[in-house]
Amino acid sequence: MRIEVPNSDLEEHVRRFGTRLEDYIWLPQSAENTRATYHPKLQQHGLLVAQERSRFKMSYNQRETDLHKQGALIIILPEFTQLGKLLELDEVYDGNGNLINRERVTEIKNEIFELRDPWRAEYIGNRFNTKPKVTTTSTTYFTINQDGKLIKVTESLSQDTLLNGDQLIDLSSWFKNITVQGLPNNQTQKGSLNYCSPRNYAVAMFYAHTLDAGLLCSKSDNVISPNGVREVRGRIFTI
Repeated sequence: MRIEVPNSDLEEHVRRFGTRLEDYIWLPQSAENTRATYHPKLQQHGLLVAQERSRFKMSYNQRETDLHKQGALIIILPEFTQLGKLLELDEVYDGNGNLINRERVTEIKNEIFELRDPWRAEYIGNRFNTKPKVTTTSTTYFTINQDGKLIKVTESLSQDTLLNGDQLIDLSSWFKNITVQGLPNNQTQKGSLNYCSPRNYAVAMFYAHTLDAGLLCSKSDNVISPNGVREVRGRIFTI
């Protein structure tokens, strides 16, 4: 599938899809990260992450396809953990490179993580697959190359990934002990966040409500649900 719009050209996203850059958070990436685009005003590499969830009451596959048609992708776990840490900082910028006021940043953070009603949940763009004979688990996600071609990427999970079924972990400890794929590693401390480790033929989801919150890597991709997704623009794969 060809998206037609190079994912590195943010202005073309504005022209073609009507993307409002002020509706996105600028998620900085390292200069060495060739999977990110460059922001001339902020003079750094990064990604655009939607401030709000979207595409409710659809199946995972429907959400994914609809985003691809709009030149966008679902946020994946490394980006989700980076976003969580970014929202704790004093300076957070929008897609135009303008500072987002602190009240709005807190509002976005609480919408994702705070223990309160109503139930909120968002799918993450990671699929999981386990090969029983070799007992290895991999994750698959999409990206868009510089020519606008949709690319499917599959990676084996890091050996230090926390894979001991269902357990309670600490959110801040997870953000400090992240694998390459954004999952908690074996050094993650116990806590109150529900964590369901990757299951075969499953997708990831983060939820929060008044009683608890959790990262569930065990959800079906063909169920229509009220959960939304958080779109990302600017993720590039150059190989």
